[in-house]
Amino acid sequence: MISLLTVVTNITEFTSFNNFHTSHFFSYTQQLLAFSLPEVILVCIITYILLMIAVQLGDNQDKSELALDSLHAFKTGLSFIILLYVFDLFFGTATTTFNGYLVSNVYVTMLKLLTTFSGFFILKNSELYIKIHPRDLLEYPTILVLAVLFILLLVGANHLISAFLALVGFSLNLYILILFDAPTAIAREAGIKYFYLSAFSSGLILYGIFLLFLVLGTGHLSEMSFVLTARADSLVQASQLLQFGVLFLLTGLFFKLSAFPGHL
Repeated sequence: MISLLTVVTNITEFTSFNNFHTSHFFSYTQQLLAFSLPEVILVCIITYILLMIAVQLGDNQDKSELALDSLHAFKTGLSFIILLYVFDLFFGTATTTFNGYLVSNVYVTMLKLLTTFSGFFILKNSELYIKIHPRDLLEYPTILVLAVLFILLLVGANHLISAFLALVGFSLNLYILILFDAPTAIAREAGIKYFYLSAFSSGLILYGIFLLFLVLGTGHLSEMSFVLTARADSLVQASQLLQFGVLFLLTGLFFKLSAFPGHL
């Protein structure tokens, strides 16, 4: 009797545990579709075009033609994403999603619109580069659009960790873009420099995030602003840690942005 009661209790706890996670899964899915629909559609576009490239490669189609076809397909996809951001700019609402890790408002939507338009402009002017390049740049359009996707996530980040992950994802695409002309010595030097300096700067940023979280107790940007304003007197004792955290964070960002003095 006791064992049967134990089994029933375990089944009940397991069911409630699954229901809890299922409800959270549907809640996050709803937030994702409601407030991050352009990013979700962009991921679907990238996945679909990669699948089509894989199918066409299996049919031994020319890689240069595939690169140009994927370039045109991505331009069409980014045009649709631009229209979605324009619609969101006029009819969207300001909100935070995923427990405050992502934010959406007019300012963020405007930056995302500018980022997507910049990616479209680069793709539009890359057709000649793909045609005259001695190598088959089949991966070039995909890598470029993936970089745009990570910038979109970076723009909408409302937490230090989500911003850091988006920044690292963007940097990974830059490594590949810089090394597309690897046969030339300048490209190899630039790629190796950026790889090592970017890895070093990622460590600085992560250590700065750790110090800021240790002092402020939060990584949400809005909450950090509130804590710095409301608890300014109580943070005097930890001011050195706070200064070091900001210093490491800014130094790492300067390296990532190739801004002075991280431009060498």
